[in-house]
Amino acid sequence: MNLKTKKNQFNKHGIVVFRNLIPKKLIKKCLKDLNNYKVGSLEKKNKHIVIDIYNKKKYIRYFQHLNYYIKSFNIFINSKLLEISSYLLSDKSYFSSINYHNKIPGGSGTPPHQDNFYWCREPNKALTAYIALDRQDSSNGGIKYYTGSHLGKIFKHKNSNIKGFSSFISKKDLPDFKIFTTYLNPGDVIFHHCNVVHAADQNMHKKRSRQAIALAIFSFSSKINKVLLKRYLKNKPYVKIDKTII
Repeated sequence: MNLKTKKNQFNKHGIVVFRNLIPKKLIKKCLKDLNNYKVGSLEKKNKHIVIDIYNKKKYIRYFQHLNYYIKSFNIFINSKLLEISSYLLSDKSYFSSINYHNKIPGGSGTPPHQDNFYWCREPNKALTAYIALDRQDSSNGGIKYYTGSHLGKIFKHKNSNIKGFSSFISKKDLPDFKIFTTYLNPGDVIFHHCNVVHAADQNMHKKRSRQAIALAIFSFSSKINKVLLKRYLKNKPYVKIDKTII
């Protein structure tokens, strides 16, 4: 499938999948580096980290600005991902942040939300490049996308009280969008529009985590809308907003 067809999919559905975009060797190295990092030291250094506990052991659930602490993740800031993002957004773009997501076995779900409710970008020329670090499907909390939802408004978000995901959209406030559930292998990348609604169920698998790297990518023409930012801050986010990523 050529890039033009991929862009048409992105424009229509708000998401597009690129299979095997990141080499497996690189994925394995990053997982090794993550496993070697001590959670305790991260908790002291990084106020944007969220921790889960499974079988009496601490695990990282959400880790903002991952590449500041584990330098090997800077390799994801490469021209291929940026080139694709700029093409999809029809505008020259830049990397804003690299964040780690880990849904451990039994880990709670992620409520429906739009990234741009947090980012407050206008115009909405921004996206997430979501890199799968392990196999992801419906059994371990694969992401569900409400296809076409990026073509409308930013929906009303409420305070979720969920660590790492402070706001959510009530399902009764969402129209009847077609749901696309992701099935990913390590190295697959989903590019999703900042306005597309997405969520994930609880990880029901007894052994497999669902790990990913999410790169926030903004076009140079996209700026912070102060009205939207004020609305977001009214939700009293669990993780204080980091203005370096918006």
